[in-house]
Amino acid sequence: MKQLIHVFFICLVCTSCSLSGSKTQLQILGKDAISLTGIPVYSDSILWGSNLIDFMDGKLVNIYYKKQPFFWTYRLDGDSLLYENRFLYLGEGPNEMLYPSCHSDQTNQQFFFYGMNGGQIDRFYKISARPFSNLYNPELWENMVCPQRKNFYWSMQNNIFALLNDSTVVGLGGDNNGSNLLSMFTFGGDTIIDLPVSLPDDRNTSNPMIRRFVYNEGAIRKRESANQILYHCYKGNYAEIITFGEDYTTTRKVLVNDYPLYKTAKDGFNRAYLRDCLMGLKAYTTDRFIYLFSCPFRLEEELKHLKYKEYPPTFNDYIYVFDWEGNYVKSYFLDTPIDYFVVNQDDSFLLGSTCDLETGDDYVKKFSLNQ
Repeated sequence: MKQLIHVFFICLVCTSCSLSGSKTQLQILGKDAISLTGIPVYSDSILWGSNLIDFMDGKLVNIYYKKQPFFWTYRLDGDSLLYENRFLYLGEGPNEMLYPSCHSDQTNQQFFFYGMNGGQIDRFYKISARPFSNLYNPELWENMVCPQRKNFYWSMQNNIFALLNDSTVVGLGGDNNGSNLLSMFTFGGDTIIDLPVSLPDDRNTSNPMIRRFVYNEGAIRKRESANQILYHCYKGNYAEIITFGEDYTTTRKVLVNDYPLYKTAKDGFNRAYLRDCLMGLKAYTTDRFIYLFSCPFRLEEELKHLKYKEYPPTFNDYIYVFDWEGNYVKSYFLDTPIDYFVVNQDDSFLLGSTCDLETGDDYVKKFSLNQ
């Protein structure tokens, strides 16, 4: 009987190891994480969803696709969130979108809202956040003209663009059969240029279209004081810094390369993620630091509807910090798992969305980083 119990225990341990896999690069780095205790920041109205887009001019911007209008803003007042306004409706009319996404530009204190249609941009508005009330007045939205190209696919995520200057835009996407990660255009121009920044070298032999679909599932964020961007993928644990020099030449610094694991689906046209594939990164950047957040599970675990410490499977409680030279700086261990997060521009605090386990209501916790 004791031998049976011993065998059962070994099997249980092995099963656990097979689910979680070996430790990721980020988990190894986070072994000496700094513990942080957060303060609940409750809203004076319902916080719709957990997808925090950005924090600018003391305002928190949130997107919630299940309720119109899609974007909601809240003003941070001490340890409270005060509902301010909401904007951007579903539709095909002026200042409406069928599938809206948002890119925030901290450097110039402005937002870009864009509508995607089959991988193409069919609406693109620039809105200055000076004053912030401009977001609520569609008459002040500047309609930006973007070039179109056949068999071309932009990422359909939030935060996929970076402005290198007033008119030159770098974006996440490329030709159906191309192997470039990024492309470039100018507002009002008629050409999209392939940039010589190749898709990550993951040694996968799938055709370029499949690899495009995988790495288009990601985002980019620009450093405020330099022409540097962070790219991170929403599958696997892959992130890198791309620095633009003169004539748009680039240098690359990989931060973490637990690549997404995938193959060509049976239909021959789509990607299929392997069961051991990590479920991706979320990120935020300031002028000093890069903050990475890894979803805790692999696909196999997510398919089993496992929870992370009783929280949904997209939540985690570790934040990994790098500088813009690509050096690992430190990690934080939060007292409450969060879903999305933003950091104020002087790196003094972090706002993370979480939920009440009893009611299921979303709320925000504030973590001081001055420790």
